[in-house]
Amino acid sequence: AFVALQYLAYTGTIQVNYDRLLIIAKQLAERLAKGWLLPALMANVPFAGSFAVGFALGLQRG
Repeated sequence: AFVALQYLAYTGTIQVNYDRLLIIAKQLAERLAKGWLLPALMANVPFAGSFAVGFALGLQRG
């Protein structure tokens, strides 16, 4: 996403307000530090991990 923003800004398609972007990034970091977003993102990781391993083994063994 960052590379896409940089490219669009370089071509003049968009103008990026880097001051506002920095504020948003700081707010996101604060929320992550408080611990509400990370548990929400990690909620299904064990299931997804075991599914991926099982899927890969199934593809290998046919």
